[in-house]
Amino acid sequence: MIKLQMTIASLTLYRPVKVNIVLPYGHLAGNPPYKALWLLHPAMEDENFFLDKLSMLGEADRQDIALISPGLGNGYFLNSCIEQQSDFLSDELLPCIQANFQISSSPQDNFLIGISMGAFGATLWGVKKPDTFSAIAAISGVYDPRLPLDERALKDRTIRPFIKILGEKVMNRLMLDEQGQLRPGADIESLLMHKTPNSSRFNFMCGDRDYLSLAQTKNMAAVCQRYGLDVSTEVSPGLHNLDYWLSAVKNAINWISNFES
Repeated sequence: MIKLQMTIASLTLYRPVKVNIVLPYGHLAGNPPYKALWLLHPAMEDENFFLDKLSMLGEADRQDIALISPGLGNGYFLNSCIEQQSDFLSDELLPCIQANFQISSSPQDNFLIGISMGAFGATLWGVKKPDTFSAIAAISGVYDPRLPLDERALKDRTIRPFIKILGEKVMNRLMLDEQGQLRPGADIESLLMHKTPNSSRFNFMCGDRDYLSLAQTKNMAAVCQRYGLDVSTEVSPGLHNLDYWLSAVKNAINWISNFES
């Protein structure tokens, strides 16, 4: 495979954004355009998360697919009062990568995986831009800060940092208005109410002992299903941690491979 890192001087965010790109062996010698798997990282991680901590480099050659992993900090991949991350993904990053690396623009050739914070970003991207991806895997997502936290999550020391940053440090500040309601850019259900037809397949995945995400995952899957999206839910043994994500991302890739054209 060929691993590249590019820096985009974003005109949407008014700052540089690092993006890791992994191309399968023989990419430029093949027959373009090429398939791509887009990857959105958890909070407190960056563009290196999927390649380094989840060891996904080899997937480019195994799946004959380009891997695209941007690093956007803790902004939840949404448009907020701070910056327009959702617009950056769809209106700047996507066309830039497709044009410069001969990536297909067909939804049938583009797939998306997001983990934790990135699961929200992946679901939001798929709902806002229904003509972009054929399959979207949202792993260990936290989608709505208004939902009560499972008390069992507070007993798990390993996820206390996630509770803090996904709570008042990020989610509440970015997603909620002064009345405690979801801002328009963060309200996935509101977007679904006014959605255009969406043929993307969504797989909401979570560990059975992930008390930060389990209720959130089930709720978001039910919301998407209620509005007619093609939804599956996969709850398997695991926590809100790297061990679970290592196995979940492999399952997500296997699931995605069923829809490759």
